[in-house]
Amino acid sequence: MTSPCGSSWPERGRKPADDPAEALRAADRLVGHLEFPDTFDLPRELSRLSGLVERLNSEFSRRCQISEGIQDAGC
Repeated sequence: MTSPCGSSWPERGRKPADDPAEALRAADRLVGHLEFPDTFDLPRELSRLSGLVERLNSEFSRRCQISEGIQDAGC
């Protein structure tokens, strides 16, 4: 592949990670926690969310509803 300036790809000083296609290929090779960080604690975050909902309900005299289900953005 040739860049607009005539040099071959990758351009001088450009890292493979700067290439979006290469970044996607690298992500495809990853295993483990791809949807959330390793340190993400779902029960803790749901507890924090419940606390927030209770405070919102109290402060605004309204009933907030939350969904505790996790849905993949690709669904």
